[in-house]
Amino acid sequence: MSFIFSQFNFICDTEIAQKACALFKDEIRLRTVDFCFEGGTVFEFKTLSATPEYEDFEIEVTESKITVCAHRLRGFIY
Repeated sequence: MSFIFSQFNFICDTEIAQKACALFKDEIRLRTVDFCFEGGTVFEFKTLSATPEYEDFEIEVTESKITVCAHRLRGFIY
């Protein structure tokens, strides 16, 4: 499966998810030119729980949305 994205619309459900999103945006800016962060594909950062011992993550992809789920910031960074 291959995707080409030129725009993202970000959704974050918690402060941890917002921090992960900000780090992700910084990486995109470093690696691309003229990237638009409004409109286009929905990229959702969703916190599973604040359980400190879990660092796993999940990525769900549909035709119109990418959802990254993690328990903590470290899980989002993975």
